[in-house]
Amino acid sequence: VDFDKDGKIDIWNNYGDIFASMAKLLKKAGWKKGRDIGMLAKKTKNKKFNYKRYRTPRQYNKLGLRTLDGDKLKGRWKRKIAKIPFQNSPVLLRGSNYKPLLRWNRSSLFAAMNVTLIEGFKR
Repeated sequence: VDFDKDGKIDIWNNYGDIFASMAKLLKKAGWKKGRDIGMLAKKTKNKKFNYKRYRTPRQYNKLGLRTLDGDKLKGRWKRKIAKIPFQNSPVLLRGSNYKPLLRWNRSSLFAAMNVTLIEGFKR
């Protein structure tokens, strides 16, 4: 996207063009404004999970999932788990924008890094 209207699309040096192009690709992939990618959680019990099943915070709490700070999960949502392919890594509780992000880059690790980055901006 030629964000600054200089007649050139420069996705290597022009931050406006870079971010506008990224936004266009994500929107085309189904990104919804105001929705999240998901949240990271840690396992406190050695349980196997059905990754195809939606669960509530209460159900995940019973299975031993907690926030990265160790608190119980809260909210009114149902989410599936996305596995991050590293031993002892947290899990990602998938939000509405998880699938659109994976249409752009098919890596649950990439999605988890973006969740971490976004959470850092919120603090």
